Amino acid sequence: MAAEFEITRDKSGEFRFHLKAPDGEILVTSHAYTTRAKAERGVESVRTSAHGAQIHYLSTVEAEEPGIEVWLDSVDPDPADARDATHIRRVIAAAETVRAAQSELRGAVSAARAAGDTWDAIGVALGTTRQNAYQRFGR
Repeated sequence: MAAEFEITRDKSGEFRFHLKAPDGEILVTSHAYTTRAKAERGVESVRTSAHGAQIHYLSTVEAEEPGIEVWLDSVDPDPADARDATHIRRVIAAAETVRAAQSELRGAVSAARAAGDTWDAIGVALGTTRQNAYQRFGR
């Protein structure tokens, strides 16, 4: 199977084409075209223009391409520079616990109101005033 072009219509109603490899992998995605005919002209432009096209490397690509693997192999990280993430993990766990507790509290207040409990009773249970309980959970 040879490479093929595929024209699709996206959610906004615009057309795009993909150049797909023989294994189905998308190699190129075009910009959006307003009509199918324009997308088809884009396909034809790629077909005719790409034949014999040369590769031009930008300076950043030239610097990264050949040497990055060599550079990565030469890096010798110092374990003394590593930081212990225990405290950050604890902060994340505490924040998740607070979010879960807040969600449970909202659900409990909703259930209490649905059961007919007053804002006075809910305020007492929360250790606050009925007005504060209503402002926080009543809206």
